[in-house]
Parts: sequence; C-alpha cells; structure tokens
Amino acid sequence: MDSKTKIDFTEIKKEIEWFIDKVKPESVGQGEYNVYVAKMYQDENRYCVTIGLIQDSLSFLHVNGFRYYMRINEELVLLDYSNEFKSRYEFESKDIQPLIDRQIVGRKIYNEGVIIGTTQGYVCCYEDGNIKKMYYENSDQIPYDKAIFKYTSVGKLIELDSSSLKKIIREKKKN
Repeated sequence: MDSKTKIDFTEIKKEIEWFIDKVKPESVGQGEYNVYVAKMYQDENRYCVTIGLIQDSLSFLHVNGFRYYMRINEELVLLDYSNEFKSRYEFESKDIQPLIDRQIVGRKIYNEGVIIGTTQGYVCCYEDGNIKKMYYENSDQIPYDKAIFKYTSVGKLIELDSSSLKKIIREKKKN
C-alpha cells in the first residue's frame, strides 16, 4: 500500500502569516481589500506553496480554480490543491472550508474599478525538512511553473517591411 506523506500544515500557515504581515502595510488601504491566495502543489520530489494576493474585481476573475478557504488572523485566504495532491499528501485541514459562496471574496475586494500595479508573491518549497523560500516584489517574476496566475500573451505579430508600410499609409490617406 502506498502511504500518504504527512505535511505539517502549521508550517505552511506560518509562511502565509509571514507573507500577510509583510505585504499588508504596503498594500492599498493597509490591506483593506487584500484576499490572500495559496496554491499547494508537487514539484519534482517535494511539495511547494505559492502565496499571493488579489485586490480588485479584475483579479477576482482568476479565482475560479480556488476551491477552499480559511481565515488566518481574520484575513481571508483562498487555498487550492489538486485531488492528486490531496491523495498523495496528508495534512490537518480542520481550518480549511470548501469555498461554496464566492461572494465572501467579492465582499472583501475593491469592486469600484481596478487597482493599478503589481502585487508581491512568495514561493516556499519543502524537501526533507528544509524549506527553500523566495519572496518576489513583483509576482510576475515568479517562474511560470510555480505561478498562481499564468498569463500568456494573446496578441499577434505582424511583420511589415518599410515599402509595404508606406503603401498602407498612402492608401489610408487617399481614403
């Protein structure tokens, strides 16, 4: 029989608390609109947690994958992990609740527009009692395979030589 690897979830909670304490004072409204997000996943022969935050209705569109939540010191923390992760790792989950009512997120974030700027991110990987931690001032710099929100460009590249461009401009001027 394959046994589950035990995870000390209190260690993960400590890292989430550290992240909250670090970013809250620097956030819009001293963290008034912050909803923290944490994704747990397997990375090679270790497990990792990427922690970030959302603040506005635009970011709210990206929380569809989060199926769980908990409160840490009155702060809302969304959690996600795959069924495969849950079948491989065992951890105390008494504080974790299913995220059935997504309006708890909607009531916390800024709904009057978009907050401009980047947010911070934090990645912790646990292996054989060691923790490798990396804090990012700009969550866009988190490696793609560890990022919570994976953005990909959807634009098109159009290459024109100068004579073709001049021809297009001349035709536009005629019309």
